[in-house]
Amino acid sequence: MRPSHRLAIALNEGGGGRLDGVTGKYLYNGIQAGEKSCQGFTLEAVNAGGHSSRPTPGNAIYRMTQVLAKVQALDFPTEFNDTTRAYLARFGDIV
Repeated sequence: MRPSHRLAIALNEGGGGRLDGVTGKYLYNGIQAGEKSCQGFTLEAVNAGGHSSRPTPGNAIYRMTQVLAKVQALDFPTEFNDTTRAYLARFGDIV
């Protein structure tokens, strides 16, 4: 997706709902807001090269493999955004 075509907000009606259990009136009808984003990276490893039958220890492919293993090991934290905070505050009042 090109950056100029990214969505500012996405809503999904599949958030569920709740009736009051007595009169059948809605207490809420939930929607879901898109809370995820993506970020792309370009990684490049460069070296003098050589012949594939005799790879050197500083081979760009080996170095890139080490970098990717470090990225894989990252533990990205869960972060609450304004949408999630507002949902939790308002839903807490309902339940």
